[in-house]
Amino acid sequence: MTISSQGRKAGPFPGNGATTVFPFTFKVFDKTDLKVLRVDASGTSTTLTLDSDYSVTLNADQNGSPGGSITYPVIGSPLPSGYSLVGLGDLPYDQETDITNLGGFYPEVIEDMVDKSTIQIQQLAENVSRAIVFNEAESTSPVLPTALGRANTVLGFDSSGALELLPLPSSLGAGDLQMLVYAAGTDFTPGATTQIVLPRAPISRGNVWVYWDGTPQLDFTVSGNTLIFPTAIPTGISNVYVRLGTTLSVGAPAQQSVTDASVAPGSKLWNRVNGAIADVRDFGALGYPYDDSAAFLAAVATGRKVYVPSGVWQIKQTVTINNGHLFGDGQNSTVIRWIGTGVNDTIFKLGALSSISDVFISFANPDGSSIVTGNETTAQRIAIDVGAAMYPLQRGGCIRRVKIGECGTAIYNKAGSSPVQAVFSAEFADIECQNFSYAGFWFGSPVRTGNVYRNIYLNSAKWPQVQYAFYLGGQESEITVDQLNIESMTCVSPVTFSGCSGVSVGTIHFEEVILAVNSAGLISWDKSAGRIDVLTVYYCDIKTTDWSIVKFNSSSVAETGYDSLTANYLNIGVFHLVGLNQGLQGSPTGLTGLSGVYFIERPVTPGAMYCQIDNYTWSTFASDQAVYQAFPCDPQANISFIQTAAGPQNVGSSIPTSGFSAWWLRRHDGLMEEGGPFTVPANSTITVTFPNPYTNQALHIDVNAIDASTTANYSVRAIPVNNSTFQIVNASSNSISGRWHSIGK
Repeated sequence: MTISSQGRKAGPFPGNGATTVFPFTFKVFDKTDLKVLRVDASGTSTTLTLDSDYSVTLNADQNGSPGGSITYPVIGSPLPSGYSLVGLGDLPYDQETDITNLGGFYPEVIEDMVDKSTIQIQQLAENVSRAIVFNEAESTSPVLPTALGRANTVLGFDSSGALELLPLPSSLGAGDLQMLVYAAGTDFTPGATTQIVLPRAPISRGNVWVYWDGTPQLDFTVSGNTLIFPTAIPTGISNVYVRLGTTLSVGAPAQQSVTDASVAPGSKLWNRVNGAIADVRDFGALGYPYDDSAAFLAAVATGRKVYVPSGVWQIKQTVTINNGHLFGDGQNSTVIRWIGTGVNDTIFKLGALSSISDVFISFANPDGSSIVTGNETTAQRIAIDVGAAMYPLQRGGCIRRVKIGECGTAIYNKAGSSPVQAVFSAEFADIECQNFSYAGFWFGSPVRTGNVYRNIYLNSAKWPQVQYAFYLGGQESEITVDQLNIESMTCVSPVTFSGCSGVSVGTIHFEEVILAVNSAGLISWDKSAGRIDVLTVYYCDIKTTDWSIVKFNSSSVAETGYDSLTANYLNIGVFHLVGLNQGLQGSPTGLTGLSGVYFIERPVTPGAMYCQIDNYTWSTFASDQAVYQAFPCDPQANISFIQTAAGPQNVGSSIPTSGFSAWWLRRHDGLMEEGGPFTVPANSTITVTFPNPYTNQALHIDVNAIDASTTANYSVRAIPVNNSTFQIVNASSNSISGRWHSIGK
């Protein structure tokens, strides 16, 4: 028969979720002469398997009625919408008919031979129809160089349209610039060699730089992949260095691919060209799971601002920054992991006018698990050391918007006798430190001045106990601490001020902090002087004895030359307690029945110590109001409590005292005073003298008392006498004790 159909392709047949039979109309000799492709919505084709994925039914007479039908699938759901099916002729390219000399044969044998040849030609034509070809009117040769000549190139065309191989440009993923070294005696013979064979053709002479032992050469030509000198390489030359290739894209970029915004001042391209920003990626940083230490060090060495973009970046060499700046895309976007294994490792050393901002720093294995063991001590696994660079952090140097995760100590300034290591006039702001095993902040150097600590959040619930949350030791003056939050940890000494003068604290907040050892305080105040505006303590459980909120630990006298009221002195503006020993949910235990619990304590006697409290408030969810009202404090009477305005330190014998001198609280507006404790025997009246007489008679006096026998709250009558005194009347048959507050003008 004749082959009337010129195509060897059926389809594409679009799927509709229902059709399963697809026709084809070209001749085949067997069902295996057909190939079936399934094409998904993205255009990706998959070759299907005969009798497994699909079946073929052939028409009985392939000469009279060529073709048949494809059934897909053999089992399963019909071809869905968005998919298509294509059938292609797949007759093998062979000829298996053998015609012998003088032998007999049928005309059908000859006809099948010719038909097969025609079908094979049609299959080739179908493939060629999808190929890139030169215009038939041109005589351009499509012959490519050898594999050696084609290596690391891309196919292009020269100015006449002829085929050309171009160096692989960086825009396609990598530049091909390389340094080649040819040694005398091995690669060339001095005094004789005039040609050197390169690993590939440079295409253009401009893509080759030649040096004889470091001396640049301009007199050479290039032919294919051969470098040709007009005279022999001189005697005495040890090496010929050849820089071959380019890191720049060849040709112009696509239209509108480079916009004004992409090259405007402030853009990444502008910053890189003009030297404002050193992006670690420009120095070879690849991100997780690679070690990018070399790239970080190279970027810092430029002296430019170092940019670390979003992603996870791993290093294991300490990065030291002096008078430099490193920043990322945010605490939750730019993650810098230390993957070194040394216990004494430090991630960053920051000095002089330097800064780190908007990054997350931690010690972690490549899989993200912690390297920290929980057994770290001083100066082990430090995230940021601010005193070990060429100069300490100073005069505007800062750490801002930084989160520090797994570490031994988050931010560290080593102890020592030399002021060279002392941080001064630096700022630490908007910092979150979590899961440190030894300390959050640990500053022990001497002669630190003018540092600011602002909005610091410290949380380390992971470890059984840590040593410090916030430690300022050594010697520091003119300190500003604004919003220090200590939460969710078991700690030996949560906050320590030691040798600190001129302390100004906005707020210190404790929540769910447990002291790990006996005879400790949430705040250790040692040889220091200053003010805490607001001190709040929420839901701190008590699991030790001799527990205190503020513990004065100085065992030495006030410093020589200081006024006694400015050395070893603490003023608390608002002292606010909530749910002590009740847990976050408010267990019924509270403070009732606990011994050795003191809100303010000084266990040692030498030296003067002064404390002033302006306002005391509390809330409790347990039946322990009496403990809060009694304000357990200083059982050794080692602290002198002073009032905020001039006047006597206590009211004298008219109010019996218990444990320590009567203390006074005065509101900042000068119109409200509080005092106590007092005791009034049954059926008795006492007279109380205001420490600061009002201009006129007190307008209102409230007395809160507790019945000594029933511990029930008890309201008693207060009678103003004049602007200096009032009386407390107890008409009950039981002794009462408590405190009072008054409002006057």
